[in-house]
Amino acid sequence: MAIVSSSEIAKEIFKCVELLNEKLERKDWLKSFRTRARQMPELIFTRGLGYTLAYIASKSSATYFEQAFMFSSCDDLVNRASQLRVGDEEAGYTLYAWLLTLALRGTGLVKASRFSELLASALENPLLESTAFSIAEWIKRAAEAYIEERR
Repeated sequence: MAIVSSSEIAKEIFKCVELLNEKLERKDWLKSFRTRARQMPELIFTRGLGYTLAYIASKSSATYFEQAFMFSSCDDLVNRASQLRVGDEEAGYTLYAWLLTLALRGTGLVKASRFSELLASALENPLLESTAFSIAEWIKRAAEAYIEERR
């Protein structure tokens, strides 16, 4: 994902969530992802990006988080998602981590190739934090638009 403008980021996020919704067979994972997408903007706003990244990694894993650094597109993310072997909740956090990381890398503000480097960037770069909040809001809106809430 080689993008820079906020409109390009939004389009790419919506494309990714649409692809996940179309191609991912595990609907419980999508529901969990939607839940995460609805929670994360508030967490970024109240606790900061660094804390939020650490929280997501604690609910998934730093290892799964780092897989996002190998993705160059939404297709890569969706293809890898179908190979995950985790529970519903962990899948939701992992999918969220992957999309957030892919979008952050697309801004050009993140040069990290490891979770620890991403975390350090988040703690040191206020611009990255405000950009991440905007990205989290776009992910939330895309998840709400494409993934139905099942009652």
